[in-house]
Amino acid sequence: MNEAENKNERTVLAGASREKQKYFFERKFDSLPQSVKDEIRNVCVIMAERLGCTFLIYFEENGDVGFEIIKNEGDFDFDDIGAELEIKSLRSEKKELLKSLKLWYVINLTEEGRKVREELLRRINQKGVDDMLLVIDVGNTNIVLGVYKGKKLVASWRMTTSNSQTADEIGIFIHQLFDYSEVDALEIDAIIISSVVPNIMYSLIHGLVKYFHIQPMIVGAGMKTGVNLLMDNPREMGADRIVKLVAAYEIYGGPAMVIDYSTATTYDVINEKGVFVTGITAPGIQICADALTESTAQLPNVEIRKPKSIIVKNTIGSL
Repeated sequence: MNEAENKNERTVLAGASREKQKYFFERKFDSLPQSVKDEIRNVCVIMAERLGCTFLIYFEENGDVGFEIIKNEGDFDFDDIGAELEIKSLRSEKKELLKSLKLWYVINLTEEGRKVREELLRRINQKGVDDMLLVIDVGNTNIVLGVYKGKKLVASWRMTTSNSQTADEIGIFIHQLFDYSEVDALEIDAIIISSVVPNIMYSLIHGLVKYFHIQPMIVGAGMKTGVNLLMDNPREMGADRIVKLVAAYEIYGGPAMVIDYSTATTYDVINEKGVFVTGITAPGIQICADALTESTAQLPNVEIRKPKSIIVKNTIGSL
């Protein structure tokens, strides 16, 4: 009793014989998951025992799964109709297993599957090339946002850091920024945040999740970045300094020094192996200017900007 019309166009997967009390599994299919192989064994052994025969499972050329029942020689009492009903019941009961086996066979052992695998590999290798990534740098003074398509910056914005905004206010505001750019908010594939302001994170994260439907990644000492924070307590390192070290090492390699003029002026050094060497934190330019104005009676508060020349002959220019 055979479901296949041409035995030459099939490949036996497994079989069991009640008479010989043996089980066979074709080793070319060893890469099947162990749980699937165990289920195949159970099916073969149970069916062989139940029907009193040799029971085979095989693949047809197109990946369809077939069953063959081989009666013991001289078994004139074999119930052919009952066996057919058992096969029909088995196909219904093991429907998901049969689908999984066909899919595995097509992907791994057919020309069509080879093309599918090549296409999947191509997509995997290209993943990230055209992905749209929203990056957010939350500083003490400003929040800077950018959208990258692959490695190209295609949009950027700057907003004031405020701890008093709700999740709705932040989410709506950021979403509306896309209305004034060539990027559609629906194109965003992922979001990553670097923040040195813990108090804003609850509203920011929930606003992004609500209006972009994406769970953001948060930069921190526990994230695998390619940079080794070899220091007493890596969690003390600000996320902003981590991402700048990663960027410097990615673009220029090491050793390198990263200098950031922000609320504080920081100096961080990384070696040629991507290991953090040392860091220095100093008062920022604005903090120094404010302190100078507040601590003196006659020095005015001036706008911080690049002077025309280092040679100056007046008080404002010297500041």
